[in-house]
Amino acid sequence: MIDAALLHSLAWVLPFVALLVWRKHIPGLNGMAAFNTVPPFRAWTARPHPDAAIPVQTGRRVGAAADDPTRATVIVRTAWGAYPGKGEGPGWRQARPLTPVIYADGRPAASGWGTTRLTLDPGPHLVAVAGSHSGCYEHLDLQRGERRELDYRCVIGGNAHQYEEGYAGHDLGTYLTARSRSLRGGNRVKQVLFGAVGLSMLLFLVIFMLPDDFPIADDKLLLLPALVVPGIAGVGLAVAATVRGFRATRPVVADPPPPGAAHQLRILDGGAPELTPAPGWAALGLRLRFRVDPHDAATLSALAGGRLGLLQRWRTIRVGEPELPACRPWIPAPEVHIDGRPVDTGWTRSWMQLPPGEHDVRIRVLAPETQIGPRTALDLSRAEWRHRVVLTAGETRDVDLVADITATPSPDRRELAAYRVRL
Repeated sequence: MIDAALLHSLAWVLPFVALLVWRKHIPGLNGMAAFNTVPPFRAWTARPHPDAAIPVQTGRRVGAAADDPTRATVIVRTAWGAYPGKGEGPGWRQARPLTPVIYADGRPAASGWGTTRLTLDPGPHLVAVAGSHSGCYEHLDLQRGERRELDYRCVIGGNAHQYEEGYAGHDLGTYLTARSRSLRGGNRVKQVLFGAVGLSMLLFLVIFMLPDDFPIADDKLLLLPALVVPGIAGVGLAVAATVRGFRATRPVVADPPPPGAAHQLRILDGGAPELTPAPGWAALGLRLRFRVDPHDAATLSALAGGRLGLLQRWRTIRVGEPELPACRPWIPAPEVHIDGRPVDTGWTRSWMQLPPGEHDVRIRVLAPETQIGPRTALDLSRAEWRHRVVLTAGETRDVDLVADITATPSPDRRELAAYRVRL
């Protein structure tokens, strides 16, 4: 028979296990999850964007569907989670609009929290996710029949914008990275931690099963899973991080561009090494970002259909809007010209080699043409930045440009009520 003490223990343990498993679905506990694809409010579930230019599917089971062998597939999970341990909490003030928008090559594909499936042609693609700010992107070179899976995570609340890319080192709250599947691929730190925990539990089990006459005392053996294994894992992670840091700071000399070639632009991610131009060449670095302004009181009232109720005020604090707009605003990719020649880039960090000397750089932010109508208050008077830069051989000139954008949705029609850009 089952021991009564065991039944008593299970009666206490099982409720906590149930809470751990279902905490993503329980209001008040879901914010404790580190990666939560369940939307904070039901209407904000991921769905295809009406302006999508590629096949898009959303839903919990889209990742299990068969892939098209003639094309490429990208699965993006958009999630939210708790603030980092040493970070600022969610706060109680109004949030900026935080709903994630998935972009494929500068066009919107889907919006909301959940799982999205993108079907793309083989070749290079820029996949990005942006909420109240840009900065999360992956440059993918996809093969025929290939599948890539990405995880996006943000925090929600009035202080979420503090985690915009590059702000005071707060880069743990919002990120886009290759999906981590427990011990298969993805986050190496997570692999080491899971491995150390699993090995320690196995050693604990072996020690408890040892016979009483084993020559080494149990209290000494317990030091192995309790201290030695975690200590080795911690030292290993520290050494790996140090080595990776030294490698990241070591500059890499680029190959010279082919004779007569157009501007060859490289899109850089967060871990890209520092690049040095080839001998006799100079380089231009572009860091282009946008930030979405919070809605004003009139916009909030229009979206709410009048005075905000308690639930609508809570949504405004958490996700920046009281009700779902008729159509999710999106920000087109910036238009960049170097010496009058177009350069295909996006809201990214990019780098290109150029001959030393003066060069004309023109950057312009466009309006989403599908959302601009006769009643849209459109202001692009400060949407263009033009400057003549002087490049020195062997050096990189960096241009960091931020666009503050007001994108006011309409509660009852697809066109925006207002769109304004300030570079």
